Amino acid sequence: MNVLFYDVQRALRNPSVIAMAILTTLLAVALLGLILSHARTAESNPPPSPSQLQQEATLLGIDIIGGIFGFFVPVLGLVMGTSLYAKDRSTGILDSVLCRPVTRGELVLSRFMALAGAGAAILALSLGVTDLVAYGVTGYFIDAGPLIALYLALLVEILSFGGLVMLISHVFSSSSAIQGVSTTFFVIFSIVWYFALILLVVVEGQSNAIQTIFVADYFSPAQYGILATAFVQHTFLFGILPLGSNSMGIMLGGLIAGGLLWTLGPVGITYYLATRRD
Repeated sequence: MNVLFYDVQRALRNPSVIAMAILTTLLAVALLGLILSHARTAESNPPPSPSQLQQEATLLGIDIIGGIFGFFVPVLGLVMGTSLYAKDRSTGILDSVLCRPVTRGELVLSRFMALAGAGAAILALSLGVTDLVAYGVTGYFIDAGPLIALYLALLVEILSFGGLVMLISHVFSSSSAIQGVSTTFFVIFSIVWYFALILLVVVEGQSNAIQTIFVADYFSPAQYGILATAFVQHTFLFGILPLGSNSMGIMLGGLIAGGLLWTLGPVGITYYLATRRD
């Protein structure tokens, strides 16, 4: 069996990965189905037009997917990065693998490619199920363009957090230290970061703070789902705040550049440490 294919299967069979993917999908499906059903009932007299139904499926679908998946997807990256690389490194399994005709650099790249393959497969399946719910309630799928943009942003979150775990495993040797530092990164980038920026909106006011928030979000890999949602929807905070046609200065080039840096930066440093320091 191809080693890369085996590693992808190993990540997909991990019980923690399966549980987190199911939990995230169920939350998104339940919330989306509830809100879309309520929206249809509220507009039943007169009945919503086909264009309104399609718009609801897309707007609400993207907002809910961006919010729920954007929060939980980094955990998937941490779990897969741990199972594919950090755990093997801390337990010494990687040393036995290196007895075979494979270099440390090739091993880093192979495990990262497996992380990318497994993450892409899980996201595609989860978003596909969520899209089917939108179709079941409204009769329309979420528009492909916004959904693909959000899919790529969520993939950035998985790969950046997975790469961070791989990097951390070259700094700390014990599994408890790796887990503790990884959890700290998640709490800072996903929870503390988000609520600190919401507080900024309250303190400084909406017009002064939102653009500052989006600039700051480029420096947190956990916020790329929010950035992508704001870019394609021109809304913020689950559609509560409209942003206008320019999405408060969020640029496609900036999203692509920042996404590439967060995706390739941690694994690039890991590759350097594996080949030059170990």
